[in-house]
Amino acid sequence: MVKIRFERFLKTLANVFGKTPSAGSYVFILLIALWSATALNIPFYDYVADNFSIRSLKALVFVCTLPFFFFAVSLLIVNLLFLPYIGKAIFALLTIISAVAGYYMMTFGILIDADMIQNVFETSKREAFDLITFPFAIRVMFLGVIPAILILVFKVKFLPLKYELILRGVFFISSLIIIGFSALVSFRSYADFRKEHKEQLPKIITPINYVYHTAKYIQRIRLLNKELHILDADAKFNGERNVSQEHKVLVIMIGETSRAANFQLGGYDRETNPKLTALSDLVYFKNTSSCATATGVSVPCMFSYFERKNFDITDAKFTENIIDLANKTGYKVIWKNNNDDCKGVCDRVMAGGGIINVKELNFSADYCDKDYCFDGIFLRDFADELKAVDRDTIFVFHTIGSHGPKYYKRYPDKFRVFKPTCDTAQIHDCDRESLINTYDNTIYYADFVIESVIDALDDAQNLQSALIYASDHGESLGEAASFYKRQIAASIKGQASSSKSSGIYLHGMPYTIAPEEQIKVPMLLWLDNDFLNAEKIDLNCLQTNAKTGEFSHDFLFHSLLTLLDIETKLYKSELDFIAPCKKR
Repeated sequence: MVKIRFERFLKTLANVFGKTPSAGSYVFILLIALWSATALNIPFYDYVADNFSIRSLKALVFVCTLPFFFFAVSLLIVNLLFLPYIGKAIFALLTIISAVAGYYMMTFGILIDADMIQNVFETSKREAFDLITFPFAIRVMFLGVIPAILILVFKVKFLPLKYELILRGVFFISSLIIIGFSALVSFRSYADFRKEHKEQLPKIITPINYVYHTAKYIQRIRLLNKELHILDADAKFNGERNVSQEHKVLVIMIGETSRAANFQLGGYDRETNPKLTALSDLVYFKNTSSCATATGVSVPCMFSYFERKNFDITDAKFTENIIDLANKTGYKVIWKNNNDDCKGVCDRVMAGGGIINVKELNFSADYCDKDYCFDGIFLRDFADELKAVDRDTIFVFHTIGSHGPKYYKRYPDKFRVFKPTCDTAQIHDCDRESLINTYDNTIYYADFVIESVIDALDDAQNLQSALIYASDHGESLGEAASFYKRQIAASIKGQASSSKSSGIYLHGMPYTIAPEEQIKVPMLLWLDNDFLNAEKIDLNCLQTNAKTGEFSHDFLFHSLLTLLDIETKLYKSELDFIAPCKKR
């Protein structure tokens, strides 16, 4: 049915032209190469403009030859790939994908690498629809869909094979001559620019960025037949466990897209954490770095034995993590998702059955609309679940937190305390004040949810209770004043409401060049008196160290081993923030 309608559409266009429009193959090759080298690679030229200064004649020559060099490279690729029967389909598809990629690169300041491709494949429908806006549709229509339709509608006239090969040979040689001439007159500039930006360029140039990194992602998927790596078959529970003992309950809250810069606990000058700040027994780790800048990598890394420097997402899928160890040593694990899934961390626990109780959140009209639930849904049955605890238990709450771009959808209206707000997914169109207000409201609501979970734990009887909260990564809110270029963000105070945010948005930048806002995350710990006494932990020591030390997600695995009394050969005391504060 779709094919029939499309054929009718093509015939209608043909009727408009009076007959099926046509052009020689050389016209298509030249036009597609030109389109690819210009309109579809605006982010590349923007990057060059931001990262290259014309301070000499040599630099001027480099800038002048760059468009010709880029066109020649595009011509070389198109010339080789534009073949009968399949050429039009390939380049129509690449044109649309390139337009989509260019929109998000320009709008949110992202780079496209294998992790970003993974995010695309793992993004849920509701998250994807959040990113589809009217400006997105307009840009993709004019830069992608319409050119793609024209490519498909026009009939390509290929020359007889002999002359077609001669033509392609001329194009091939011409491309090499242009590339060679550009390199000859400005070789040092090209070499220096590539050397300085060799990590970024493959993630900016379209379609090389998404084609190459999709291939890398597929290579990851091909390794899915690996056997599960057992971390320590001899890991065991090292505490006391009997019917008369108080059961140990640990709540692990995974924050989503919460950045440390906007946490009052860390020195932010707004009251975004009024409830948590009032808790005298709270431990806040002021200087904490995330393992990655995207959920699909960071969440598995948070629970992994591997440190960030040697963490591999593919290996992590086939290696036990702290949740597996807790399960094997007798803990009951309850994993609740308000952010789609657990990114593979809880897969084996969920498959365990029997003694394992893994719950998925159910729809609730009090907390949810058709697409999203507020994180307050975690509180709905929590007090009753604590009363029903009959063994040592771990609750994992995977929150939706401050997930963008629809920040205004992450909190109930009564938590809209900072105004005016940015009530749209087109966050780059909002003035900076309203964007920050909206994001701060999500942190204000997270403060309420975290403190309410702590209250429930504190009120529960006959339990040793603890809570640890850590965000998976941070978020950019337009701090950089130009594409991929870091500048100091202007303060909200004294800034006109009409001043638009600009620069990098959301998250997912490659870690080595990601801004601090995407890497520095909030992390906090709360322990009740029974837990502190049972584990012989000095709270004052913890609070002091948390203020002055440097921490990261690497500390979670080993600190959780201590909190859960799990004895294993894997333990590293230098990555345990509890160890220095254990009473002797």
